[in-house]
Amino acid sequence: MEPALGRHDLLIALALVAIVVVAFAPVTDDPFIRLDDYGYVVDNTHIHDGPTPQALAWAWTAFEKANWHPLTWWSHMIDYRLYGADAGGHHRTNLFLHILNALVLFAVLRKITAARWRSALVAALFAVHPLHVETVAWISERKDVLSTLFGLLAIGAYAGWTRKAGLWRYATALVLFAASLASKPMLVTLPLLLLLIDYWPLQRSLAPRLIVEKVPFLMLSALSSVLTVAAQRAGGAFSDMTVLPLSMRAANAAISYWRYIARMFWPKDLSIFYTYQSWTPGQIAAATIGLIAVTWLVFAVKRRWAVTGWLAYLGMLVPVIGLVQVGRQSMADRYTYLPLIGLFILLAWGLEELCAGRRRVKFAVVALAMIAVAASAVGTRKQVGYWKDSVTLFEHGLQVSPESLTLHNNLGIERSVMRQWDRAEHHFVRAREIEPNSPEAYFNLGRLLVGLGRTSEAIENLERAVEIHPERAASHFHLAIALRSTGRSKDIVRHFREAARLDSTWVAALNQAAWLLATSADASVRDPAEALRLAERASRLTGYGDANTLDSLSAALAASGQFEQAIETVTRAERIATAQGNSRKADTLRRRLESYRNGLPWITP
Repeated sequence: MEPALGRHDLLIALALVAIVVVAFAPVTDDPFIRLDDYGYVVDNTHIHDGPTPQALAWAWTAFEKANWHPLTWWSHMIDYRLYGADAGGHHRTNLFLHILNALVLFAVLRKITAARWRSALVAALFAVHPLHVETVAWISERKDVLSTLFGLLAIGAYAGWTRKAGLWRYATALVLFAASLASKPMLVTLPLLLLLIDYWPLQRSLAPRLIVEKVPFLMLSALSSVLTVAAQRAGGAFSDMTVLPLSMRAANAAISYWRYIARMFWPKDLSIFYTYQSWTPGQIAAATIGLIAVTWLVFAVKRRWAVTGWLAYLGMLVPVIGLVQVGRQSMADRYTYLPLIGLFILLAWGLEELCAGRRRVKFAVVALAMIAVAASAVGTRKQVGYWKDSVTLFEHGLQVSPESLTLHNNLGIERSVMRQWDRAEHHFVRAREIEPNSPEAYFNLGRLLVGLGRTSEAIENLERAVEIHPERAASHFHLAIALRSTGRSKDIVRHFREAARLDSTWVAALNQAAWLLATSADASVRDPAEALRLAERASRLTGYGDANTLDSLSAALAASGQFEQAIETVTRAERIATAQGNSRKADTLRRRLESYRNGLPWITP
C-alpha cells in the first residue's frame, strides 16, 4: 500500500520550493551565455519561427548542435514566443522545471519507499547542491531539466504500474520515458535503473518476467542511442581516438567517478569546463581498485538501498563518463544532475541506519543534515554569481582550468564583442599555443586580425584554419574576405564558392560568390552560368525580398545576356532599397539599371 501524502509532505514541498528560490533567485537576471546559448536560442531562426507546424516538424528531423532532442527544441520555441530575446524568461523556465524536478523526486521517493524525511533529505540536496547550478543557470541545458522531469515521472508511473497493473499505466511509463529521451538521451540506462528499483525499494521477486517487461524500454533506449550517435557524427562532436585514446578515456572515467564524489562533499572550484589531466599509473590503479572495492562492499553489507544507490550512481554516469567522448571536457558538473541522486540515497539511508535506536545520535545527525542543506544553498547562491555574464563565468573557469582551449576561445570572442581587441588577441593566441592544431583558435585569431587591418597575419591564420579543417564553410568565407585586399581574385572566388558548397543555405556566401562570378574584372574568373545558379538560390532563400541578393541576381542575368530580366530584377531591388531608406544602395542600383538598359553587364573594377 502506497503511503498517502499528508500535511507534513505539503510543508516539505513548500520548503523545497522556498530554498530553491532563495538559492537560485539571481539567475533570473542573468543574460544569455556566449557558449551554446546563442546557437540554441539567440541566433537560431528555427527557434524564432516556432512553434509553427513547419518548425515543430523540423525539430523531429534536425541534428542541429550535434543532438537529437525535439522536445527541447519545442520548449525553446515556446519560450521564444513568450519572452523573445529576454533571457530572464528563459531562465525562469529552467528554474521552474528544476523546482518541479525536486518536488517530483520527493513525491516519487516518498511513494515508493514510505520514508518521508529521508526522501526529503535526498530531494533537498538535489534541489540546492552547487553541482546542479550549471544545469539550472545555463539556458542551453534546458534539455537536462526537461529530460529529468519526464524521466522521474516515468519512474513514478512504472512504480505505480508494478503495484496496480494496467496497460494504460505501463503505456504512460513508456510514453514518459520516450519524452525523456526526446529531450536528452541521458536516461538511456533507465531499463537497468528500473531493474535496480525492482530490487529496492519495490522489493519485487527476481524472475525472468522482470527482464521481459523491460524490453519495450530497451527498444526505446536502442533507438535513442542510434539517433544520438547519428546526430553527433553529423555534428562532428566525437573526439578522435588518436587525440584521446581509449586508455586515456578509461583512466579519466575511473578518476572522474571519484572526482564527482569529492565535489559532492566539497563543491569547491566548480567550472563550466574541465580539461583533461595527466594521471599517474598509481592514481589510475587506486581509482579503479576503489570502485571495485566499494561495489563489493555494498553487496557485502547486504543492504538493498546501498546496492541500488551505488549502482544507480555508477550506471547513470555511463553515457557521459567519457568512454564515448563528445567534446573535449574531462568531466562536467551538469552530468551529475541525475546520478547524484544515487549517492544522496546512500547518504540519507545510511544516516538513518546509523541513528537507529540512538536518540542523541539522531538529533546530531538531523542537525548535521540541516546544516548540509543550508551550506549547499549558500554554495549554490555563490556559484550562481559566476553566471552573471559570460566574462565572469569564463574567467572563473580559467582560474580552475587555465589551459582550457574552449574557455580561451570563448573569452576571446566575448572580448571582441566588447571591442577589447588586445585582450581578445591575447586569448586567441593563448588558445593557439595550447592546441597548435585547433582550427577554432586560428579562425578566431584570423577574423580578429582582419578587423584590425593586419591582413597578412590574418590570411596566414585563416589559411591554417582551412588546412586543418577544410570542411568548415566559415573558414573559407572569412579567408576570402581577408584575401580581398590582395587582388588574388581566383583564390577569393574559390573560397567563396567552397563556403557556398559546404553550406548551401548560407546566403552571404552564395551572394558573394555569385557577385564575383558575374562581375569580376578578371575574365578567367567570370562564370555567368554558375553565378546565376548561386544568385538564384540566395534570392530564393531570402524570398526575393533582399536588395543585395537581387542585385547579384540581376548582375548574373546581365552577364548571361538576359538583360530584360536583369532590368526587371534590379528595378525590384531598387524599390526595396528605397523603401528601406537605403539611399546609397538605391543610387548604386540605378547606375546598374542604366548599364543594363545599354546592354552592358556590370564589371567590378
